[in-house]
Amino acid sequence: MIVYINTKSGDILPFDISICSLATSLSKVCRYAGRTEEFYSVAEHSVILAKMVYNLTGCRSRALTALLHDGSESGLCDIPRDIKCHIEGYKYLEDQLTDKINVYYNVGEMDEFIHHLDYNIVYDEVHVLFEEPPEWVYVYESIGAEVEVLTHQEAKIAFLDMYEFLTEGYKTKLTT
Repeated sequence: MIVYINTKSGDILPFDISICSLATSLSKVCRYAGRTEEFYSVAEHSVILAKMVYNLTGCRSRALTALLHDGSESGLCDIPRDIKCHIEGYKYLEDQLTDKINVYYNVGEMDEFIHHLDYNIVYDEVHVLFEEPPEWVYVYESIGAEVEVLTHQEAKIAFLDMYEFLTEGYKTKLTT
C-alpha cells in the first residue's frame, strides 16, 4: 500500500506501508545508530515491545500499536532521540507517516503505558547490546525486556509472525 505525505515545503513523498515492506525495512534498520556490539534492528525492538504489551495487558490492539509504533522509521530511519529533535522537518514527516500507518492498520496512538515501556526499554537493550553501557543509560529503568539479538532475516520473520498473531480474528478491519 503506497501512501503519500506532504512535506513542509510542499513536496509529496510516497511510502510503501504494506506489512511486508514495513517488516523488511525495519528488520534492516539498526537502532542506536549502529553503535552496538551486535546488529539490533528496529523490527526486533518492536516485536519485543509488542510481546511485553500483550503479555502485560492481554490486549491485541494495544500490542499492535506497539508493534507498529516505529513504522515511520521504515522510510525515515532510526535516529537517536537526542539528535532527532535537532533535525528540522523530521518530526513533521515522522508524525505524518505515523498517522497514515495508524489509519491504514486501524491502530491508535501510543498510550502512556506503551510510551513508558518504549522509553525505558533502552535500559535493557543497552545492557545487552553495549560492551560497556554508557552513563546516559542510567536515566532509564529496567522493564525486564529480553533482547535476543536476531539477524535481520529472523527479525523480519518475527515481526510478520507477531503481526499475524495480533491481527488474527480481525484482519478484515485492517484491510478495509
